[in-house]
Amino acid sequence: ANRFVIQMIRGFNQMSVLRGDIFRRSFANVASAAAKRLNLVYVGNKILRERAEYAPNLQSPKTQTFIDLLIQTMLHENAAGLAAPQVAKPLRLFVMREIPEEVKEDEDFDSAPIVVCANPKVVKEHEDADLGMEESPSAPGLAALVPRPCRIDVEYTDRHGKLVAKNLSGVQARLFQQYLDHLEGQTFLDRVMDTRFILMKSEVEHFQATCDDLIQEVMSNMEESEEDAEEGDHEHDDDDDHEHDQQGAEEEDQDGKALPRRTR
Repeated sequence: ANRFVIQMIRGFNQMSVLRGDIFRRSFANVASAAAKRLNLVYVGNKILRERAEYAPNLQSPKTQTFIDLLIQTMLHENAAGLAAPQVAKPLRLFVMREIPEEVKEDEDFDSAPIVVCANPKVVKEHEDADLGMEESPSAPGLAALVPRPCRIDVEYTDRHGKLVAKNLSGVQARLFQQYLDHLEGQTFLDRVMDTRFILMKSEVEHFQATCDDLIQEVMSNMEESEEDAEEGDHEHDDDDDHEHDQQGAEEEDQDGKALPRRTR
């Protein structure tokens, strides 16, 4: 059974994830308001529920222009990244910032490199997982506590057509998985373990101060559910064995062999 490594509160403070600081930053010197950008779509739009299509011809002028506009839109939204379906383009492509693991309150994120990930996939999820607060321009005003693997091996094609393989951890692993979800027709809201982990962004700090007991309750309930499921699997295996024995006895009867002695 999977177990989440809960680095609650202290882990969140270290990553600056719980407060959502890294997801909604003011980037200095970004494109002006008059610059071209793409229109967002929001939760409830069917495009966000569709699996995106393979992104071909990455180096074509049309695709390169789209990538530039996606980046400009991401910067305008002060987001850590943005996926093509979030701007009504059903392509397997997203952009994201390489945000440093150690986040400072006054750090200028404008210098963080921007990565273009086309046709991305997670090759391997490592065992440990943690909880982190996430938000999205597609769900304005909302945040949610979401479990994700802490470390993943990934592959994607960059905007120049080069295949890239990386091991991501911490914030970068979380961001990659969040935007990959959009390519699969999912949002971060679908990943919550309990609906009580969905909240308004204005309540994040209050939630941080009071969520220990709630998280322990949810984790305990999950462990009980896993134990019940395991017991159910064992009972199902026993039923299968009994059915197999009965079937074997019937086959022996059809072959003219003696049946096991019956009692009345």
